[in-house]
Amino acid sequence: MKVIIEHTEFIKPSSPTPPHLRRHDLCFLDQTGVPLFMPYAVCYEKDDLNLKEKLSLIKRSLSEVLTVFYPLAGRVVGNLYVDCSDQGVRYKEARVQTKLSTVLEDPDPNELQNLQPFQLYDLQGLAAAIQVNLFECGGIAIGLCISHKVGDALSSSNFLKAWSAFARGNRSPVNWVTPLFDGASLFPPLREPDPMLEKFVQIVKEGFRSKRFVFDAESLSKLQTKYTDAAENKPTRIEALMGFLSGRLMANVRPPSGTFDKEKIIYKGFHAVNLRPRMDPPLSSGYFGNIIDLITLELRPGDEDGKIIRQSREIIKGMDMDFIRKLQNTEAVMKSLMDGLKAPSSEILVPFGFSSLSRLPFYEADFGWGKPAWVGSDHIPVPNYVYFFDGKDGKSIEVYATLKDEDMSDFEKDTEIRAYTAATSP
Repeated sequence: MKVIIEHTEFIKPSSPTPPHLRRHDLCFLDQTGVPLFMPYAVCYEKDDLNLKEKLSLIKRSLSEVLTVFYPLAGRVVGNLYVDCSDQGVRYKEARVQTKLSTVLEDPDPNELQNLQPFQLYDLQGLAAAIQVNLFECGGIAIGLCISHKVGDALSSSNFLKAWSAFARGNRSPVNWVTPLFDGASLFPPLREPDPMLEKFVQIVKEGFRSKRFVFDAESLSKLQTKYTDAAENKPTRIEALMGFLSGRLMANVRPPSGTFDKEKIIYKGFHAVNLRPRMDPPLSSGYFGNIIDLITLELRPGDEDGKIIRQSREIIKGMDMDFIRKLQNTEAVMKSLMDGLKAPSSEILVPFGFSSLSRLPFYEADFGWGKPAWVGSDHIPVPNYVYFFDGKDGKSIEVYATLKDEDMSDFEKDTEIRAYTAATSP
């Protein structure tokens, strides 16, 4: 996929951010966030609207919505705060020398990187960046990157929904979720974040690739049935996928090379959980930031798949206000994190991570020329990372996995994976 950048500028809020809002403190959960852009590719087929008018509308509505989502036009300073002085969102326009339909026949996460304005680890202090990609057929794809230091997937989807509503002229909050930038009062930030926080999650620049797998409604139903007994009652679609994929990861991801006792291998899974509905009273979904926590799941060779579902349920059940109050004692949590990172261990750790972007309103992003033909993501440079996106039909789930080249070769040929995955056309 050849992509040629034709135009670059900064889009600033249409009206200045008031002085009292010029500093947005990161909360503790932001500070522990992965230093990466989260990428989204929002694709639209050609319609009758003039392309020049579309581009003008995209830029104008972006400028307008940034008056509400003002931290996205700022700059992240030292893992401490966002300087909201209206520096602007980096905006690019690019020509793609192929048809959109060719890309959507079988989206390749590794190729889709070309639709984003930057490498995902090249933050440059930016809170957000956008690339509008123009295909030969007249279709477009909006590559949206939002720094994970600033917001989670729910925050990103709320921004996209609001931006598209502004483009349609629907500026009333009835049509989108009003953002609340108050996370630092809930989870007080560290005054001096340990540099090791940036290394809590490994970022890899080579030797890994990503693959997209589609599980249709029938396959998901079969998986739910498969794990009903192991999970003690019928699991959700995401729980069933987590159980199934944890087993396939254990079967296909090689432990670190070297000589060691295989009985010391431990597979440690990390799963992101939204804390907003777990607060008392529950927080508005408009709380912008990383209002999430990672739960830790452990498996050993020979463990059955359903174990991870039971573990997940038990841990999440305990994430009540008592748990959250302990999480709000950020200095104590930080000490525990650092002690855990520095503690010697005789175990051979094989990490993997899960994130679900299911049930988020990405497909509601109608800028005035219809809802997206497809919404997806691209290669996330985090090893053994698996995340879930809804299919356009609302019934299927698209699974993105990033593995070592040799592990991916085995993973994509795995007979159980192949038995459950549908054709990869959207």
